[in-house]
Amino acid sequence: MPPCHPDISYVAPDDDVSGPFESITPGRATLREFLTLYAQFRCVPAGDFTTVYPVEEALLPATGQAWAMASFTLSRDAPFWLAVDSQDGGRLGVFAMTASGHWEVVGIPHAPVGCTTLIPVAIRQLWNMVCPE
Repeated sequence: MPPCHPDISYVAPDDDVSGPFESITPGRATLREFLTLYAQFRCVPAGDFTTVYPVEEALLPATGQAWAMASFTLSRDAPFWLAVDSQDGGRLGVFAMTASGHWEVVGIPHAPVGCTTLIPVAIRQLWNMVCPE
């Protein structure tokens, strides 16, 4: 567990969200923002990560709501606890766009990622996320 944790005010997603959705690819500026937000969420310097990869992003054009998931690669200098905690889906971050148009961290899905409740069901279906039962 990280040595600190910021207060997260995000409310769990509404599973009544419905499309049509657009799958989009986040740009470099958005990926840098994800890296900064994820590092703050994990309470580590951004330098503990070398790369951020977009996994998925979805936009609901009718409302401007958006969700994204990104994967983070650890640097060699990252603390051991972060390497351990980054296993089994722990390198993924889930993000949602706020009403003001800013991204915020929703959480870390961990395994099995397809079962996460951090993302609305309709978005998980769009992204073909499967929850083994």
